[in-house]
Amino acid sequence: MKCASAPGRDINLSTELKDYFKDIAQFLHPSNEFYVTTINPTFMKQDKVHFSKQFSMTYIALIVRKKTSQIEVRIPGHSSTTMVLHHSTEKRFNLKSGWTHFPTSNGIQVGTICIFHFHQTNQLQATIDVL
Repeated sequence: MKCASAPGRDINLSTELKDYFKDIAQFLHPSNEFYVTTINPTFMKQDKVHFSKQFSMTYIALIVRKKTSQIEVRIPGHSSTTMVLHHSTEKRFNLKSGWTHFPTSNGIQVGTICIFHFHQTNQLQATIDVL
């Protein structure tokens, strides 16, 4: 299990966060990759969250083959929201079309640390853990 974040925006994992990963590790495949980011004002103003080029190409591209795909996004214990995962010309993926109201509906604000976990079952999904 690995954690990635945007280049130049490294997040120091607290003891609490490290313990969280230890607790959930038993339920995850060892190759699982997480994207950890702090929500910034741009994410709140625009209808999208972008992921780093490296994370996009190394992990998301392995499960998403189309330029645009529908994705079910959820926070554990809440209803899911259908969004669009778009592969941009800059070779990074953006989560959009549905993000605008998602943060406020789920208690996410500027400065919130979110852990994104992309996975594919019978449909493309992203689970977001909010710290």
